[in-house]
Amino acid sequence: MDRSEPPASLIGFRHRIATLLSEERGAARRDIIVLALDGIPLALARRCWPHANISRMDSVFPSTSSTAWLSSLTGMTVDEHGIPGVVFRLDTPAPINVYAHRQPLGVPDRGNLFSDAVAAGYRALAVSADLEAAPGPWLDTLLRHAERVDGHRFYADVATPTAEDTIEALRAAVDAQRSDDGVPRLIWCFVEVDRYIHMHGYDTETMRFLEMIDTLATAWTRDGAIVVAHSDHGLVPTRHEPEIESMLQASARDFACDAGGAGRTRWFYPQAHDEERMLARLETRFAGIARVCRADTLFDVAGSAFPRVGPVVMIAEGDTFATFDGHRFDHGSCTETEMQVPYARWGMG
Repeated sequence: MDRSEPPASLIGFRHRIATLLSEERGAARRDIIVLALDGIPLALARRCWPHANISRMDSVFPSTSSTAWLSSLTGMTVDEHGIPGVVFRLDTPAPINVYAHRQPLGVPDRGNLFSDAVAAGYRALAVSADLEAAPGPWLDTLLRHAERVDGHRFYADVATPTAEDTIEALRAAVDAQRSDDGVPRLIWCFVEVDRYIHMHGYDTETMRFLEMIDTLATAWTRDGAIVVAHSDHGLVPTRHEPEIESMLQASARDFACDAGGAGRTRWFYPQAHDEERMLARLETRFAGIARVCRADTLFDVAGSAFPRVGPVVMIAEGDTFATFDGHRFDHGSCTETEMQVPYARWGMG
């Protein structure tokens, strides 16, 4: 595994867990519980987890789940794993939606957090939980080398999740995977708080849930486990503006091209001879709304992601953009809240 990435990067998360596994070698190895909390920014974690040792990790760009979770578990950059967002080209004329696509995604297998755990003598368990709502090759790629544990939902398909109910369901899901058979376990458990935050933001219910995470994690450490929490991105207030959505659609129509992207970052696939003209048009049309740039300023042209994104990219800069399904908070761009995420560990003294 390449360990040259700066430790403050989300890409270094796999290395951090590998270090924990190494530290446990030769001892009475403890279970390692890893809470994967989708949508939690660094600043909020620091407010809600007073008993954790918390350090900053910088997410990847675009700051979206399909991209960031792969980078955190594999230690690969976006240019290496080649999943640049949600909607992009994949050796096909028309863009795909990564969550709906049913063919292989071409992500190289360089091992991941789970294969590291197996090599260290652990059972590697992944409580897929809310990820079960998006079955397919992306999820299979994310969780390869793990023993998948299905059948738990915390936010997906839950009409009105409360902090108490969610914490109790999380406690039960993780505790069910622990055992006294002498075989240590790495238990990675996904919790899609993001699904709730999109609609409600970081409200009182979200804050209570996160405060209860601190209590639950502390209890697990007292019971002999190592407990870690990490995130993929934060979310920022984003007001849907129908006029902006119409402008995005008109831009694609004007240049007879497809569009893709992820949340607050979008890209277009104009013909090569239209690229400069489209850049100029978008810079004028979206002035004060989004930064417009070429993809080669954001992605390595020799990497796997670059040929999959459109050559003309827009990144939202304010709190007004185009969102989906009534979302009031979104992610995908480069603000501090979206990019700075926590690496938290409990029980360090």
